[in-house]
Amino acid sequence: MQDQANVRVGLDEIRLGATCKYDIHDENGILLLGNGRPLTAVVRDQIIERGVSFLEVSSEDAKALRGEKPSGVQPLRRTQSSDALPKLRLTNRGSEPYSDKRAAAMRQQVASAIGVISNLGEQIDGISNSAVHELCGIPKSLLAMVEEDSDQSFLTSCCVKSEDHLARRCARMSLLAISTAIELEMSEDEVIQAGTAGLLHDLGLYRFPEKFRDPRKLLNHNEAWEYRRHPTMSVDAVSMITSISNETRLIIHQVHERPDGSGYPRGIRSNVIHPVASILSIVDAYLSLTDPGPARPGYLPHDALIFMLHECGRRMFDAAAMRAFLNQITLYPIGSRVELDNGSIATVMRRCHSNYATPVVVVENESESPIELASSERSIMRPIVDQETSQIRITKTMMGAMSIDMLEPALG
Repeated sequence: MQDQANVRVGLDEIRLGATCKYDIHDENGILLLGNGRPLTAVVRDQIIERGVSFLEVSSEDAKALRGEKPSGVQPLRRTQSSDALPKLRLTNRGSEPYSDKRAAAMRQQVASAIGVISNLGEQIDGISNSAVHELCGIPKSLLAMVEEDSDQSFLTSCCVKSEDHLARRCARMSLLAISTAIELEMSEDEVIQAGTAGLLHDLGLYRFPEKFRDPRKLLNHNEAWEYRRHPTMSVDAVSMITSISNETRLIIHQVHERPDGSGYPRGIRSNVIHPVASILSIVDAYLSLTDPGPARPGYLPHDALIFMLHECGRRMFDAAAMRAFLNQITLYPIGSRVELDNGSIATVMRRCHSNYATPVVVVENESESPIELASSERSIMRPIVDQETSQIRITKTMMGAMSIDMLEPALG
């Protein structure tokens, strides 16, 4: 090994995709990682299987493995000029009605995204060049949707159905990650990266039996343990797609991690979780709560957000990412039905860009214009359960008994 003072780096501290200047060997002289070779999820798992829990490396390589900024090198997330690049902006459509023409185009885009992921799943062990070509254009298409009308794109993503539940979920993950990344004023490259990781984050589940892709199914103990390996399987599947960067693979591997270290597959903490992975973790939790789960219907979106805010206070989510997510879907998510203080029933139509608690609503069975609650005497009293969605409310008793762990596969 190199002739200089060595530093111990735990495997849970290592940033995927990192490379070292020197070869790394174990105590028996067996090569663990060659110089210049990126440390992938698969390589890291192979090292762990040898019983190795830390690496002894030079201080220079320690910084590289941890993702710290070496002297003279810019941080991973930002290129040298990224802060000077113009940031993406969502179009503020105020109380403008939805466009039927735009809705049709958006439905087609979301359906296309679902089809691409479903196709990748069918080819999981041998993805074709044509499938990769189709994939590359999807994040930019979804970004264009969100930029044109983020409110209508969110509602559209809820309405498009598919027999491939996982592919539909991945498409929704991508769209919501894109809009949240824009809200956080990330660069266009980072926004596209968020959309790409959202599309591919669960691709590895296509290597498992079909029940692993249906959140309503109960898993036995061994199956639940296998399920927690799917982020690594997703990274392995994505490794066949050369256009996907190492950084995007890192993000995919970290979607199910938590800031307090209670996530999986590595149990890493916030200081090494990629900012885009923090966004996807929040979107994933929201979709898990609002979609049906084992032996339960989905929860009302408003109640799901209240629960997530509570969990955010316990450091289960990144606070800045949580605020951005809340800002762009509102505390009463777009499409929700609510009761106003005068007893009338309304549907949430658009966000208010200055206050997530006062969206734009349309009163049912009235011909009046949409109401911007931020400048109105009206206010929301409570959300209404829509019987067509089969969602239920989270009671105070339920809220007290719930934890983020319930989002993981249930044991049968």
